[in-house]
Amino acid sequence: MMLSANRLRETLRWTKLPKYMKDDELQLRPLRISDMQFLKTGLTAEGMLNAGGLGKPLRLSSLMVWWLLKRASVCCYCLLVRSRRIGLMSLQNLLLGKSAELSLAILDPGLRSCGYGTRAFCLLTDSLTKCSVVEELWVQVHTANGAAFRFWRKLGFVTVRKIDAVQMMSKSLVRRDD
Repeated sequence: MMLSANRLRETLRWTKLPKYMKDDELQLRPLRISDMQFLKTGLTAEGMLNAGGLGKPLRLSSLMVWWLLKRASVCCYCLLVRSRRIGLMSLQNLLLGKSAELSLAILDPGLRSCGYGTRAFCLLTDSLTKCSVVEELWVQVHTANGAAFRFWRKLGFVTVRKIDAVQMMSKSLVRRDD
């Protein structure tokens, strides 16, 4: 049974999934309305459009971009390095105790390939595992985005199926004691 996003957000409170996660210099915090302009600028940049398989710029207001992200996501985090916004990560299509779809974007081109995506992923998956929120994560990768495909594969994701120009990849979070 699929719950509404609002109902899932309420349910997540009981899972004790932290709102804030942090390591040395990287922090994940809930997305705020004050992040609107950063998100719009980063998500409509040409490099991000190409990575997502889009050719034309999105013609949306900052508020609309923020609202769409919040509406579609159960959990949406802003990634910060030394208090500077660098990207976002979100969970969608959550089936509590089973699976969720993950999105991750480092919107600052100068900070890609610096390990921040890997560290953010590790912070989130550690919390998801400790709180038993999901057992499996899914990502969708556009076939033309080789960097994203290599990133997710490096983190242990495997391609499960290919639909048109999108590869569906998954990773189990269940720790097996072999």
